[in-house]
Amino acid sequence: MATSKKRQTHKAKTGRIMITIPDGLLDMVDKAAQEDYTTRSDVIRMAILWYLRPQGRDLAQADPDTILKTLQHRKARVGIKKMLED
Repeated sequence: MATSKKRQTHKAKTGRIMITIPDGLLDMVDKAAQEDYTTRSDVIRMAILWYLRPQGRDLAQADPDTILKTLQHRKARVGIKKMLED
């Protein structure tokens, strides 16, 4: 009898937050997410990473490798989604 194994992923632990932003800004976030074939959370996550970028900040506060990997992952996802759409 074969046992099924769950696929292991190497995702970082995540937390959930609640923020309040004006409706107009939320509309802009949603539009950006739709245009980039991503989610509202991804857009907000990228904005936070951009804010924490190492330029003018202590490098210990933001890991440049993490930012680069996130940007590369997002670019790859957009490319795949566009390819599937065509």
